[in-house]
Amino acid sequence: MTKQKTTHRVQISNSNSMKSCFKIVNLLLFTLITIQLQAQTPVSGGIYQSTTWTRSNSPYIMTGPVVVFPGATLTIEPGVKILVRETGNGTSTGTNYLEIRGTLQMVGQPNLPIQLEGENQKQRRDGWYGLKIMRSQGAVLRADYFHLANAYYGFFVDNGVLPDSSVFHQCVWKTNGYAYTAFNKSIFDSCVFQNNMVGISGNLLPTATPWISANNSNFISNSVAVNPYGSHAVVQNSSFSNNDMAISGIGSIEVNQDSFFNNQIGIRGVQGKVEQSVFFNNNYGIIDASGLHIKNIALQGSNLAFDLGENCILEWSTVTNNDTAIQISSNLTFGSTYPSIKQNKICNNSQYHVVNGSNLNLNLARNCFCEPDSAAIDAKLYDGYDDITRGLFNFSVFDTSCTTVLDVVEKVYIAGTQLATLDLPWEASIFPNPGNDQFIVRSNLPVTRLIVRNLQGQTVGEFQNRDAVLTESWPNGMYLIEIQSGKNRDLLRWVKK
Repeated sequence: MTKQKTTHRVQISNSNSMKSCFKIVNLLLFTLITIQLQAQTPVSGGIYQSTTWTRSNSPYIMTGPVVVFPGATLTIEPGVKILVRETGNGTSTGTNYLEIRGTLQMVGQPNLPIQLEGENQKQRRDGWYGLKIMRSQGAVLRADYFHLANAYYGFFVDNGVLPDSSVFHQCVWKTNGYAYTAFNKSIFDSCVFQNNMVGISGNLLPTATPWISANNSNFISNSVAVNPYGSHAVVQNSSFSNNDMAISGIGSIEVNQDSFFNNQIGIRGVQGKVEQSVFFNNNYGIIDASGLHIKNIALQGSNLAFDLGENCILEWSTVTNNDTAIQISSNLTFGSTYPSIKQNKICNNSQYHVVNGSNLNLNLARNCFCEPDSAAIDAKLYDGYDDITRGLFNFSVFDTSCTTVLDVVEKVYIAGTQLATLDLPWEASIFPNPGNDQFIVRSNLPVTRLIVRNLQGQTVGEFQNRDAVLTESWPNGMYLIEIQSGKNRDLLRWVKK
């Protein structure tokens, strides 16, 4: 009995201790919840004198519109989070917005970005209106290192124009309608545009002279990633993946050392230059092109790689493993500046190498089709021999290494053109393929850069001045190896098994 009583007393003591622990835990939880609730700061209405939104009072809940009046400055500290209560369609009058008539100082830090997003509905592109920058009333905007989501207009500027340049570092625009419309020289460095209806857009205002520059940036799953819309856009060292249209609209572009993977359309309807870039598995590569100079690119895996119109140049490029490589626009007429297609490798396309949509005769003789049989090449050239309404193609037959001319097929005399001349000295291949613990690049010129990507366009590795890469730790599967030798580039597939 004594032992039982002793044991019973010990149990009672343990039970009391557990109850005390539960009380302490519950008190701590209550305290933490109270602190968290107290940290949420609701805001709405007018700001008439300079105000700071602090990190200690974050997150701020915008329960209604906030207007910063002339003469006042709203400063938002790095790391502040602003949740905007959704009140309906983002294009409707009276929906939530942050309007700047005075000054907005919204500069985060690389590790402490300022965040503005919808309170609850994270998948909406119109949960709130966005930032209204009222330049007509003298608004001043200083913004950098921020994330902005769920707004119909990310940044909306009224009929005034932002002064000088806007420079954005490591900023993220995600799930917006029109994420950013350029009203001045706008520079984006290491930024992300994801799941927006339009990522970056220019404008046609007569008072604006926008100029867009994007460097080291990622454009993912947007309806339209970049629309110059009357502006000039320079995009370098950036990637476009899974967009409906990567670059599309009127205006001019300079695209250099960019990658386009798994987009419905890579580039559409713009003028300018596309150089040293890679296109893989886009449904359409570059279409509705006029006045576009395309040089030193690698394009494969498309339903249609190119649709070329007036005053287009395609040169020094590899166009392989597509359904149809090149289509000549049906809009060409006598007197047009004909497209120039020269010094390219146009090989292993399943349906057609080139389709003539016009009734003009064109010279393709300075291109290699990687087949030593003229009949096999001609079967993939759709011209007047297939449809009497179309013009004819002249072409040359090279050996599979594209170094020796075997034959010239001249269907029609075309004044001022060259036959059987080709200067493609660079050859690159990967060995062994398939492989296991490494691959080696064989090239008759020094390899200056290797970029390895998976089939989703994600970069697996990047190597300078190397022709051998160890792959022991890589998962099995197919990889895309972008090989660069000076300005030459090619895109080859390698399989690890």
